Amino acid sequence: MTTLKQQTVSGIKWVACSRYIQKGLSVFTFIILTRLLDPQIFGLFAMAFIAIDAMTLFKNFGIDTALVQRKDDIELAKHTAFWMMPFIGLFIFSFLFFIAPLISVLLNEKSLIPVVRTLGLVFVLGAMSNIPEAMLVKEIKFKQLAIRDLLSC
Repeated sequence: MTTLKQQTVSGIKWVACSRYIQKGLSVFTFIILTRLLDPQIFGLFAMAFIAIDAMTLFKNFGIDTALVQRKDDIELAKHTAFWMMPFIGLFIFSFLFFIAPLISVLLNEKSLIPVVRTLGLVFVLGAMSNIPEAMLVKEIKFKQLAIRDLLSC
């Protein structure tokens, strides 16, 4: 049986390695995309990611953090949160869908509308992973989290 101290040290190592590898892969992907894509299209996606990144602040409304800190009725809370997350993802997607024209006006780029609307699907698709991820954090299973994160790159 490992102690909490050992789990914490191991968790820090796994999270740090995962973050460094993810950042390295991100830079590598960025370099490849800049070489493959037309600069105008690359710029279009960069502008769209401004809106997407802004909405990631609201992707789970702190439900996953509350679940990690919860001490009692974990199963009930986990099931409730699991069913809430797709609705939150749909809400954020809908919000982005309707404000995409405003975003295009603010950034002075009409072709941004379909890109923002399509990238908004990330919130619908990613909603299902928030609660399992929170449970891995609660159980201090950072090795599994790091491996999952690296495989999803």
